[in-house]
Amino acid sequence: ELIDLVAGGLLDFSSPMKRASVNELLLRLEALNPTPMPAYSPLLNGAWEFLWTGGISPGILGLQLASRLSSYASGAVEVGETVLTISRAQPRVEVKTSIKVFGRENAITIRTKLEPASELRLDETYTEASMGSLRVPFPDQEQIFRRPLFVSYLDDDLLVVRDGFGAPDVLVRKDKAFVSNTGVPSATDDDTSPGAG
Repeated sequence: ELIDLVAGGLLDFSSPMKRASVNELLLRLEALNPTPMPAYSPLLNGAWEFLWTGGISPGILGLQLASRLSSYASGAVEVGETVLTISRAQPRVEVKTSIKVFGRENAITIRTKLEPASELRLDETYTEASMGSLRVPFPDQEQIFRRPLFVSYLDDDLLVVRDGFGAPDVLVRKDKAFVSNTGVPSATDDDTSPGAG
């Protein structure tokens, strides 16, 4: 029911009732979270596709604006598939997509550090963005490029995170090959990233 409701909803913010319905279903789902200490779980690692986003992260906000521009500009702007990959090494998160403007395609990548702060909370720090060969680093000391994320649901196929305002992002696993990393995360200083096993 949730997947049907959020399908194609990554950039759909037109309906407050739809957002309310998604939140209601998510609250029910989150109560059934099968993963203890999800911020440390190896299940985080892998490639994920956005199904729905209710947050205002800088990267997703840019995609939302591009999508809206496309609807007003008769398809002059096209946003490609958006994939978020979480790996073991920092910066752990890489969000990749492409934007085609008047037929010219540009690859866009956003990288962030991801560190566990508690059993449920991750701290995300934006490190850089790139478009084609242009790279823009973010100042590490600036608080504006940091945000907390709360892992409210995690299983083999589905990931739900909420930002500091409680807005949910719903992601589905893109590549099941990443699920093979199981076990208890390491607690050594050299390997503290969530999902490290």
